[in-house]
Amino acid sequence: MREVLLSWIPWGVDVIVDIQSVTGGFLDVIFRAITYMGQELLLMVLLSFVFWSVGKRQGLRLASVFLISAYLNVALKELLAIPRPFEVSQQVQRKVAIEGSAFPSGHAQGSATIWPSLAHIFSRRWMRWLAVIMIVLISFSRVYLGVHYPQDVIAGILVGLVIVAIYFRLEPSVVAQVAGRSLGWQLAGVIGVPSCLMLLVPVEQAFTIGGGMIGLGVGCLIEARWIDFVPTKGRWPTIGRLLVGLIAVTIVYGGLKLLFPAQGGFAVVAAFRVVRYVCVGLAATLVAPWIFVRLGLATKGIS
Repeated sequence: MREVLLSWIPWGVDVIVDIQSVTGGFLDVIFRAITYMGQELLLMVLLSFVFWSVGKRQGLRLASVFLISAYLNVALKELLAIPRPFEVSQQVQRKVAIEGSAFPSGHAQGSATIWPSLAHIFSRRWMRWLAVIMIVLISFSRVYLGVHYPQDVIAGILVGLVIVAIYFRLEPSVVAQVAGRSLGWQLAGVIGVPSCLMLLVPVEQAFTIGGGMIGLGVGCLIEARWIDFVPTKGRWPTIGRLLVGLIAVTIVYGGLKLLFPAQGGFAVVAAFRVVRYVCVGLAATLVAPWIFVRLGLATKGIS
């Protein structure tokens, strides 16, 4: 498959050069802004908002399908190792900073995962149209900015849509089976599965995703039994939860980044990265809800 993808590179480069030759100036600003809407950080803020203010079940479903998609994207990039367009042709202008392999596009795949998932969960016609618009714009921006070939974004979209279809087909039965297990078995699952995934693809991004998976799963299991927070309705409580929650998560992320060493042996750096993102996941799903209840931004469902 890698040989086939490499054979498509000249065609992809020609498409990018043609697009960039007839555009520029103000469009650069527009498409840089659009591409940032597909950044993982912004998507995580969106997921946090859904979890904290729309519904925990909806937020957990979105976060789960997003992390699964992100992991598969990392695995495919590591397996195929396709160079970026600007790495193979000086004619291609790189208009944003980027690292790593090209295929498939993480932005396209992430957009094709999150937005259709939102449309599926909330079942609104306008959400379906928004999903189509966001996928098209974000995917095209990656080609326009010279960081992906057309085949990268097409594959990313297809992979994202397939993941969404499979996830929402299997999720009800999986959730039913997991719900019938003891807390010990559930904790073993949310820790063991991500740990195995990290061993299969032992790279930095996989450790980030795996740690996030563990923190998310453990936090949700404990929160449901210890707090079971119910968001207080209203505009200001909603804004308050978003601000307070993001501050709490940022403090945990930034504090641990300063505390843990950035250099050292592979095993040491990997272990600290996993621990950091486990703590970030716990901060979002357990610590933040506890703070919400203490501040009156949510009520405690468990007496």
